[in-house]
Parts: sequence; C-alpha cells; structure tokens
Amino acid sequence: VPSCVPSTSFETSGAVLNSSDVEELLKRDEMVALGEMMNFPGVLNLDKTVMSKLKLAQNENKRIDGHAPFLSNKDLCAYIASGVKSDHECTTPEEALEKLRLGMYIMIRQGTAAKDLDALLPVLKQCNTRKCLFVTDDRHPHDLKEHINGMVKKSVEAGVDVIKAIQCASLNTAEYFGLKNLGAVAPGYRADLLIFPDLKNFKPLYVIKNGKVIVENSKLNIDFF
Repeated sequence: VPSCVPSTSFETSGAVLNSSDVEELLKRDEMVALGEMMNFPGVLNLDKTVMSKLKLAQNENKRIDGHAPFLSNKDLCAYIASGVKSDHECTTPEEALEKLRLGMYIMIRQGTAAKDLDALLPVLKQCNTRKCLFVTDDRHPHDLKEHINGMVKKSVEAGVDVIKAIQCASLNTAEYFGLKNLGAVAPGYRADLLIFPDLKNFKPLYVIKNGKVIVENSKLNIDFF
C-alpha cells in the first residue's frame, strides 16, 4: 500500500491517499506491507498523518518499507523505532552496514535508473546476508528480459556465494514479508520453483507454479486467455 501519494506536498499525482484510504487497503489480505515511507522528515518531526499511517500498518501486522537515503545516527534510529524495517536507498557499503547493524533489512536495488548492486557487492561477499533482499525499484519494460534472476547471475559472477545470492532472491524476501509458505524447497512450502540447468546462467528450464509445470524446456505450455 503506497504510504506517500503524492510523494511530497510539492507534487500533484492526480490523487491523494489519506489515512482512511490506507487503512481500508491495509485490511486486504493481499496487501503485505505499507510501501516505502519516503517522508522520513515527517517521521522525525512526528507529523500526525505520517504517524497515523505507520500505526495503521502496525495494527494490521503489516511490514513498513523504508526510503531513507543518507539517514544516519540518531535520526536513523528514530526512523527505525517508528516501525520501519527496510530500506532500498543504500548506495554505499558503509550506509548498508549501518542499517544492517541497526536491524534493518537492506533491499539491494538494480533498476533502470538506479543501479546499486555493484556498489553493494562487498556487503554480499563479506557479511551475513540473511537480511539482504534483491529488488528492482523500478524497471522499464525493455529491461524486463532479466529480472531478479539477472541479479543473482551478476552476483555469482562477481564472487558472491551462490546460496547467499539465491536466498536474497527467495527465502529472505518471503520471510521479510511474512509469506510463510513461500521461499524455500521444503515440506509445507508451496511448489513455486524455477529449475535451472546450471548455477551460472540462471535461465529457467522449467517454471513450476502451485505444483504445476507452467514452462517446460523454456517454452510456455499454458494459455492465459
């Protein structure tokens, strides 16, 4: 559920999501989080509307995603204490490490405009990565030929442990959002799987969704319409 529509008071977006709108949306089962709280000045200054949205997400036991570039020290601690649990704006290992050490999940971004994977590779190579996730935020259609699997491939090529890279694309993300039956290959988990012929190219040979083979030998075998 978007937390900031419009993004700031200086923008027009064609609509406004107020607290009552956010509350109605958060009650829906398919909503897993309050989207990036980019108004971190509003959090630090205890803006009533901002704090109301955070409280609504907490009441529904939904995650609160962050957006806090360069926020540090006591201001960062206050931001986290408000309930924000993640950030996708880290552009240096130092920034990512500070946020990891304070308990945040770090969403490593590789989008069309912002590309942070290369800069944050030292974190993936040297640190505990169980609170690291791969995200795009955002990609234009022509960049969707490779998605999260492309980030896994690039990470492994750069020397990241293959198991860590796969976890950042699957288990870590599912655990962060509370998707308890997704993200792992184990009893009790939904059979949503990509099957690769090797651990180098990460181009799926088979795609299994809800236990059914959707792609076989790289060819779609179902009709969507």
